[in-house]
Amino acid sequence: MFTAISEDIREWDDMVGACFKELFVVKSHTLNFYTAIFSSYPNYPHAQKQRVGGMQAFQELMTTAERHHREVRHIKKPKLNEWGGYSSSDLEILRQGIGPENIGALSVLRDIRTAGIEEGRLKQKDVEEINRMRREETEDMLAFVREKQQMQEEEELRSNARAARKQPRESAGVSAYPQSVPAPSAPRPVVTFMWRMDFKRCAVNEADILTYLLLRYNVTVRVTTFSEPLMETMDLMNSTDILLGMHGAGWTNAIFLKRGAAAMQMHPYSWKDPATKRLLRGGSYKAIIKAKEAQYVEWVNPFANYSFLRPTDFDSMARRGDPVPYKYSLHPDPGWKVPYAAKSKVGSVWIYQNTLVKIRDIAVKLDTMMELKGIMPMPVTWPVVVEPVTAVSEVAAAAELAF
Repeated sequence: MFTAISEDIREWDDMVGACFKELFVVKSHTLNFYTAIFSSYPNYPHAQKQRVGGMQAFQELMTTAERHHREVRHIKKPKLNEWGGYSSSDLEILRQGIGPENIGALSVLRDIRTAGIEEGRLKQKDVEEINRMRREETEDMLAFVREKQQMQEEEELRSNARAARKQPRESAGVSAYPQSVPAPSAPRPVVTFMWRMDFKRCAVNEADILTYLLLRYNVTVRVTTFSEPLMETMDLMNSTDILLGMHGAGWTNAIFLKRGAAAMQMHPYSWKDPATKRLLRGGSYKAIIKAKEAQYVEWVNPFANYSFLRPTDFDSMARRGDPVPYKYSLHPDPGWKVPYAAKSKVGSVWIYQNTLVKIRDIAVKLDTMMELKGIMPMPVTWPVVVEPVTAVSEVAAAAELAF
């Protein structure tokens, strides 16, 4: 497909988006990700093979076309190709990637999120409750890490004892870096987090998720808002081993994800129909991940009190004349009887609810993804200092690694 059509569309500047739709969706259903071939298509294995091939062709086409576009643009206006990164130097550091030794750099996410919550048109008591819950969850996350490290240390001691009994004392020895943990000079696996900056279907404690990963695994964490130029986005995705983030349009960029990677799409409270097991939204992104021959994991927030609704969404429904069967509250009431068709409607108060991610719950899925990619926890012998904290702003210093 790529060889046949690439010469016809080299003039990127004269193209419109409808061209791609005509070529890859209308004429070829293999890339129509709103068609659920995974359960209903009669020739599923053959259809999936076509979709994988079509995806590869599309990625090669887009990459070649964008490079050509940049070359042409550089000739016309050389300075247009110069992109200096995010305007915030702190966010640019996260975009480029940090390891466990730089875990303190995550503090900027907490600071920006705190400011965003305060500007979210919430009542002051709601702002205070959200921030209190964030502090408590951060402390619980750190306690949870200590618990896992203690269990891991006990298991390592038992394992070493068993090994010592099996081997002669003179041949016993412990490698400085077990095979499950790459040495610092080796490339670390890359975890890319898709960050939703606004108080709009966001994870209000995204820094806790990334802190957990960096305290447990020797990985490079990158944070993106997908405001990069297209080529930078392509490069970022193509170097990603594990992709995670809340549901949103940014998941379309998974088209450029490294083949064979792993991905976890996160969803707000009550987004999965208990009867049909279908999600309110996001199924098409699962199809994109599968077409990249990548491992796919889903997480849905199971706790109503860890969900934060927005009063602006209630106001918007009322202005549109849509029926609002309940009054605003910060947390949804599990007793609200709302049909899933109504929840998924554009403008529903359920669509943009924000989430406090309980690390003890999501850790099961995070650890599963790591295991799928062969990434094992760091040995407890790596010195890690994690102390209790009294405020969210102190977390970075408290969780600093002493390498």
